[in-house]
Amino acid sequence: MKTIAVLVAMEEEREAVLEIYSCFAMEKKIILGKEIHEIRYTEGQIIIALTGVGKVNAAATLTLISHIYKPDYVINIGSAGGLKKEQNIFDIVVPLEIVYTDVDVQGLGYKYGQMYGEPERFYMDSFMHECFDTIVRENAIESAAVHKGLLGSADKFISQDEQLLEIEKHFSGEVVCVEMEAAAIAQLCHKFSIPCFILRSLSDVPCKGTSVIDFPLYVREAAKSSSVICKKMIDKICSI
Repeated sequence: MKTIAVLVAMEEEREAVLEIYSCFAMEKKIILGKEIHEIRYTEGQIIIALTGVGKVNAAATLTLISHIYKPDYVINIGSAGGLKKEQNIFDIVVPLEIVYTDVDVQGLGYKYGQMYGEPERFYMDSFMHECFDTIVRENAIESAAVHKGLLGSADKFISQDEQLLEIEKHFSGEVVCVEMEAAAIAQLCHKFSIPCFILRSLSDVPCKGTSVIDFPLYVREAAKSSSVICKKMIDKICSI
């Protein structure tokens, strides 16, 4: 039986995942003040946890979940801001690489975005990527363009021109979307040797200049979109 942990940062995202699994047996627990939902699934167990926004919240929640449940896989879904003009709200981003966009220890010989003593970038699990690609080939993702590439994480909501220029300066246009938790989750999964998959639905596209307006308007729909794909991912993982 597989145990899959699903981590989300915002309440809207948790509500969307819980709604999808509302017909399954579910138990809510409070562990160290953290509300966790356990779902008995056909081929395993799903653990759904609200991390809260930001890298520290994400890392603390994943550490707790990993210690108690020892998940076979971790899936982190949610919303992000797109950095490419060809992107649109509700497009899907599945990163091939993940980096911090607010870490700078270059003075100690590291690359910009690389944390002291850590890899320059973090990579997602190849098996889980293949599961996603299979879903795409089966046309199971409707009406959404899929983008792959470099995802950037920071404890910043990216909406200002100077923020976009700073990211462009350090990463030469590589970053396809930005958000606030994925790099911390990827770093801990790397340390804990847990296969990890990150998926984002775009709630805003700040390079088009409307992110502050778009985010609260579209984050709920972006959450629904990513949660639907998450369930298809879990079904695919559990079927193999």
